[in-house]
Amino acid sequence: MGPEQTVAMHDARRHDSQRKHTLVLAALETAVQAGLEPTIATVARRAGVGRKFVYDHPDLRAEIELKAAQATRHQVNDMLAAARVTGAS
Repeated sequence: MGPEQTVAMHDARRHDSQRKHTLVLAALETAVQAGLEPTIATVARRAGVGRKFVYDHPDLRAEIELKAAQATRHQVNDMLAAARVTGAS
């Protein structure tokens, strides 16, 4: 294999990784907008990538975990607000 082929293969892998990265972020946003729990498994499945891809990219994993924590916090706040309204009624 010549140097040109090696460079071409490296570029193709990099391009594929960037494409998957974009798909994961889009799937994460879609899951959050749909009110789904954004777990790594859910987001990976919706993006059409393996969970290993997400685990191999710490930035993606951190973003999913952040969104999951935010979604949980939002649900808790909604439940507390509903309980306050019910208690006041």
